[in-house]
Amino acid sequence: MHLRPIGLLLPFLCTTGLLGTDIHTITKKPMSWHDNIEELADAKFLNLIHQAALEPTKKYAEPQTESQEIGWNTTPLIHVDRTDRRLYFPRRRTEITK
Repeated sequence: MHLRPIGLLLPFLCTTGLLGTDIHTITKKPMSWHDNIEELADAKFLNLIHQAALEPTKKYAEPQTESQEIGWNTTPLIHVDRTDRRLYFPRRRTEITK
């Protein structure tokens, strides 16, 4: 018989059938010293986690789905000239909007 602290993996293991019948789980206890031991972080694992957390424009060179094509290029097509009233409509305060 094996005793293993499984924690959050228990629902996954039960639904996939990976949990054997001879394994019993032990819940973690907040005041136990062996459950609170600080372990060194693996650099390869941390790099993988940080890479997965990036937004898609930093992960990939081009969009991976059709919905990612909308908004993929965020640089403006033309320079916004704030003095040109044809393309720039700032908010204005009038007596009605005060």
